[in-house]
Amino acid sequence: MGIVQGITEFFPVSSDGHLVLAGHLIGFNNPSLLFDVMLHFGTLGSLFVVYRREVGELVASTWKMLLEVFRVGPKAAFLHADRWVLYIWIMTFVTGVAGILMERTVEDLTTNLTAAGIGFLITSVFLWIAIIFAKKATGDVRQMPIYFPIALGLIQGLALLPGVSRSGSTICLALILGVKREQAGKFSFVGAIPIILMATLYQFRKIFFEPVDHIGPIALGVLVSFITGFFAIRLLILMLTKMSLWPFAVYTLFAAAVAFAGSMGIF
Repeated sequence: MGIVQGITEFFPVSSDGHLVLAGHLIGFNNPSLLFDVMLHFGTLGSLFVVYRREVGELVASTWKMLLEVFRVGPKAAFLHADRWVLYIWIMTFVTGVAGILMERTVEDLTTNLTAAGIGFLITSVFLWIAIIFAKKATGDVRQMPIYFPIALGLIQGLALLPGVSRSGSTICLALILGVKREQAGKFSFVGAIPIILMATLYQFRKIFFEPVDHIGPIALGVLVSFITGFFAIRLLILMLTKMSLWPFAVYTLFAAAVAFAGSMGIF
């Protein structure tokens, strides 16, 4: 499960959808919340390592922006803020609100194969559309209008549903809106750090005082998700700059078929 989480968290194929599929295939349909939370910590660690310079800049720029808010007021501070950083926090806020509103629905669909199949199908269609727009995408994130981070935050919220890829949805929408490939990928990955961290800590509160069983398998899962996540990010960055997204579009279409087959009891 650590391998599944590490690879699919960053590839545009939906980690949650694959955890549903993998759980069905190996009979692991009800993983503990602690196990799920710790796997996300593993992949979050790989993001910190790959984008350590960008994380440092994000923290420094955020701190500077907050100081400016207290010094000259929020309106003036935001007008002079680094748009890259400001847009990441706007996207995070929108996704956070969407996540709170959708929490019950997401929990109800956690192990639902039909929902995962629909999500994979949505991801595949989104990828095919992005492939068309990617050829003409040459824009810069900092030049995008204010609706850009709001739209990405909403689509990232939709990706809380199984089968809908978070990285895929944000990268694809950025490409569709005209952002060039390298920046679309970078903004998606760096922008994922605050929301994954907050979501993981939000879930962690539910199991903080629970007894911990099977610490060995959990630790192994975290390590494996960290290592595979690291290489998955590197490979996707290469594919975004040198290749096309069509292999992922074909694969998610296949994953949708497998999920629907499983929901009908074919396997």
